[in-house]
Amino acid sequence: MTAKQERFCIEYLKDQNAKQALIRAGYSKNGAAQTAHNTLQVPDVAAYITKELGERKKRAELTKDKVIEEIKKIAFSNIKDFVNGGNTILELKCLDAEKTAAVQGVKTQTVTVKDQTFINQEIKLYNKLDALEKLAKHLGLYEEDNRQRSVIKVGFEDEEAPDEQEEE
Repeated sequence: MTAKQERFCIEYLKDQNAKQALIRAGYSKNGAAQTAHNTLQVPDVAAYITKELGERKKRAELTKDKVIEEIKKIAFSNIKDFVNGGNTILELKCLDAEKTAAVQGVKTQTVTVKDQTFINQEIKLYNKLDALEKLAKHLGLYEEDNRQRSVIKVGFEDEEAPDEQEEE
């Protein structure tokens, strides 16, 4: 791999925009899209980019299964897991990561009225319906529903059936 191709690879890994990476690497703007496409086809370049993207994915530990697990935490969260019997919000540090993954935010407000101090707490969870919809799409549940709603066209011929013909 040439030094210029290596610079292209480094630039490409920044935003995965081949044309712009090519220009940033010092190639001409003229015909950049085609040259970028051709450069991505060079075996050494393709291998370098594939290797780096694979390592990046491992470092981020981003897998389909992990994403689905995080969505499931939101989709199947329950507000009862965050309050005690008296409707007081439990401290987040007392909850496990499985439950706190569904928490979008917590607001605490101290109010004093006639020498009495009250603490108002509000907990906001991520949107369950959005999470459930994402899971349903991932599992193909909408595709099954769409198949049930398919329009089936039935055609009939103009001829009468043999047993329905008039006898002469």
